[in-house]
Amino acid sequence: MLFSSQEISKAYQFFIGRQALSMALSFGSAVLIARQIGPTAYGAYFICTTGLEYLVQACQFGIPPFLYREKPQNFNQGLNLYFTFVLGLSLLISALIFLGLFFFKSSQLETIQAAKWLIFSLPLFLANTAFRISLEKELKSKEIASAEIAAHLVFLTVGGALAYLQKGVWAPVIAWWAQNLTLLFSLISLSSYRPRFGLHRSTLKSILKSGAPVVGVSLISGLEGLSFSFITTAKLGISSTGELGLVRKIISRASFLQGPNTRISNIVCGNHVADTLRLKSFISANLFGNTLAFGILFVLLAWTPNLIFETILGEQWKSSFTLLPWLCFSTFTTSSLYVLQAALISLEAHRTRFFLAIASLISLILFGVLLIPHFGITGWAMAEASASLVSLLPLLIIQSKLGPFAWHKTLGLWFLLGSLILLRGLI
Repeated sequence: MLFSSQEISKAYQFFIGRQALSMALSFGSAVLIARQIGPTAYGAYFICTTGLEYLVQACQFGIPPFLYREKPQNFNQGLNLYFTFVLGLSLLISALIFLGLFFFKSSQLETIQAAKWLIFSLPLFLANTAFRISLEKELKSKEIASAEIAAHLVFLTVGGALAYLQKGVWAPVIAWWAQNLTLLFSLISLSSYRPRFGLHRSTLKSILKSGAPVVGVSLISGLEGLSFSFITTAKLGISSTGELGLVRKIISRASFLQGPNTRISNIVCGNHVADTLRLKSFISANLFGNTLAFGILFVLLAWTPNLIFETILGEQWKSSFTLLPWLCFSTFTTSSLYVLQAALISLEAHRTRFFLAIASLISLILFGVLLIPHFGITGWAMAEASASLVSLLPLLIIQSKLGPFAWHKTLGLWFLLGSLILLRGLI
């Protein structure tokens, strides 16, 4: 299904509006909960969500990008397979981990209990993903926006109330369940799709064949989050992980363009992969526009006075925002250049993406191990900024596959805005 420029632009505007409002609600809930429960409890919650996100990547087995590219007449069959295969696998994995954690002995008993219940929400999260894909395939942004905003309000209300009652790590965990249950019921009511469970051998074989390379890359990329949690907790303590996690959360919520850009890039590149000229035109326009938009956003965020964040979050988070410029640069680089990853997925350049993911992971761990002893918690943020430079390599790879396209102005703009962001970290 090919979308006109007007349809893409309209959908993108709705995506941005939805993300902007979601950003405000998520930022509010993160600040409210983090201020009440403190860095240690927030670090425990962040480690749990990192593990959950990794399991999501493993269970999805690269199927979502396949569904975005699937022809309309075969889409429902593919989505039915997603429900049967992915949800079945997630139920098995979450049940095994849930039971296994009963026998796991640790001094952090409350963290283990929270992790157990958060990971048990894995099938619920994946079900929400499936219904969201069914709406996104048709660019139904209004419907998704209404469901997600309602779910964010639930998280803010439940999490804020429990944090005020000093429930520690349980405040965001219970709020997470309430949010995802609300989202599930909302998406079901808005979507015309109803799952039919069943496995078609030919479709399953095709999806697994195309999905294996995708999930391989996703699992390698996911190790960056796990290595972050493991290394920072082991070397600096769980409270430092909480500080890094909160700053990451604020950045991800502030970059409200990131979600729309990811989804639009995947959909458009997947649908236009057969039209090289149209694909190159979209990549060029997307690169420049997003580099400019993300650059302005992260320059403003990086140069926000630390006093503002200290006032909002309290004295216990005072040291956290020295990390902000470095993590802003990392997110700016990966987000503004994401369309290159979407193009590689649509071109099925899985081996290339695999080696890029390996290079990024090795760079992150190497820089982290070298910089943490000298710069402490800031060292890990600097390591993320350094490893993000791997995202520039697909510029040359895409050009070799599709032929010349306009990217030199984008590179100059990226260098200028990136320098302004890093300058804040050096002052």
